[in-house]
Amino acid sequence: MNSAGGVRRGGRAREAAENDVRIFDAARRVLTADPRASVAAVGAAAGVGKSAIYLRYPSKEALLQRVAEECTLRFTTLIDHAHEALEAGKPPSAVLDDFLSGMLELDIHAFMWATNGTYTPTDDDVRASRLGNDRGLALVARFHDAGVLRADATWNDLNDWISAISTVTSHDPGRIGMRRRRMLSALRAGLIPGHSPLSGTDAQPIDYWPLGIKGFAGRDDIA
Repeated sequence: MNSAGGVRRGGRAREAAENDVRIFDAARRVLTADPRASVAAVGAAAGVGKSAIYLRYPSKEALLQRVAEECTLRFTTLIDHAHEALEAGKPPSAVLDDFLSGMLELDIHAFMWATNGTYTPTDDDVRASRLGNDRGLALVARFHDAGVLRADATWNDLNDWISAISTVTSHDPGRIGMRRRRMLSALRAGLIPGHSPLSGTDAQPIDYWPLGIKGFAGRDDIA
């Protein structure tokens, strides 16, 4: 049986873990809405004091970097699960449906769009993002090969479209999820092979990060 001191320490550990989750969720929401928002604003949204955040992160830059790393981890995990589902024999069309729904439910694309260019990604995040990008490209290739995704829809396109859908909102919070799923169903119908060609080109690095700022692309210094 734990001693009273052990129970207290365990309680503090649980509280710290819960605070970490609240801070992550609050930082993602607040900084998506306003990348210039202060650490104090994040703390207020998380229900913790500014000092609680600074105990974990020495600066707003460090907070942004950590949230970005967690977003990358969650996204790459989703990509890996889609590959695993295909390898387990799940129908490719169903895997694509689940993957697109999972991307929307993660709700991280809006954060990445809003904060790109406002912080310097860590080396670990750059490496993880490169791996995730490679795995994403391979996943789209598998969907193309299976005939469930139109040939001119790229990996960058899927990210762009989910990002756009993630911005849909409502003054009635209960309708937000429904509205986003409705748009996703329209997107899914348009991804079926056989439609007219898409106009323009898919996203390029300049679309994500301002010129002169090293983001995730062109980081030859990171092996």
